[in-house]
Amino acid sequence: MKKIILLSILSLLVVPFFANASLNTNLYYGLQQNSDVKQLQEFLIDKSFLNHEPTGNFFSLTLNAVKAYQKKQGIIQTGYVGILTRTAINSDLETQLQPSNSESTTETGTIPPAPVQQKTTNDVVKSLQYQINLLIQQLALLQSQQTTTQQLQQTVQQQSQTIQQQTETITQIQQNTQQIVQNTCSPNWNCGSWNTCSNSLQTRVCSDSNSCNTSFGKPTDSQSCKVSGCTDKTMKNYNSLAQIDDGSCLAWPALVVTCTGGYNSSRSEIDWIGSATGGNGSYKYGWDCSHTYNANDGTFTIHNGDNFRKQCFTEPSTYSTDTNIQGATLFVNSLNETKRVNCIFTSQ
Repeated sequence: MKKIILLSILSLLVVPFFANASLNTNLYYGLQQNSDVKQLQEFLIDKSFLNHEPTGNFFSLTLNAVKAYQKKQGIIQTGYVGILTRTAINSDLETQLQPSNSESTTETGTIPPAPVQQKTTNDVVKSLQYQINLLIQQLALLQSQQTTTQQLQQTVQQQSQTIQQQTETITQIQQNTQQIVQNTCSPNWNCGSWNTCSNSLQTRVCSDSNSCNTSFGKPTDSQSCKVSGCTDKTMKNYNSLAQIDDGSCLAWPALVVTCTGGYNSSRSEIDWIGSATGGNGSYKYGWDCSHTYNANDGTFTIHNGDNFRKQCFTEPSTYSTDTNIQGATLFVNSLNETKRVNCIFTSQ
């Protein structure tokens, strides 16, 4: 009687883990501190495929043990615990646990619940990312299995349901990825001033002071542009590259023209002198009775003996101290502005 009681107590200590145990998550090489990996290792130890303490880390020893189990079950030896391998393991667990569950029910009245496994967001994301990459390979493995028609149909149906569930989960993960990043680190974007417009494009540098390593919420750092400036060709600061007039045009100084006569005592003649200021500093000048000339210095003098002097000016033979002499009309042009003045000599 004591022996029976002792066996019953031991069964209560062992059964809680295996009573409703099953693997519902795909497992693969590289997982660490994972509760499902630890459950897989305990199964492999129980089946004598693994001779090592369960750690929850899926590395070389666990990989080789999984391949050995797959070989025994007639499954392609990939070391990846997908739906085929999980189905075989769960079937073995169910067969193994039926007597234990019956004894546990007889002894306690209920089947002990399976332990609740806590999973982090990081575990879920990593698992889904790996499953996406291996999903096509898993489908190919399914098609290569030599099973009965009924088993194949059941497997395909289960796989279709899994694909649909995975697709829905992946979609949800993608929608929540940005939110997860924001909850982990909130970027604080700071942008410098826009660079000078070049080739219809200007740029600026934007950086995240929180170094979140994401582009979420990043302001635009390039934009099309047009060069602005003075577009009026008659203005002093005209910019030939400007596409937009920014109102910065500066007018040239107003054109000012004078013309006076100066007595040349050595010749007993009058030298008629015209001068101009303002404009853009480049002048065309002449007298209404003569041809047009170009000058840049703004001073225009008809000296004694100039060919057209007698044609343009009428001078008396003598000069008195109170005589004003009217000369020819001088005109000066700079840009689009023309000024005319009458040359006058006032006797001294």
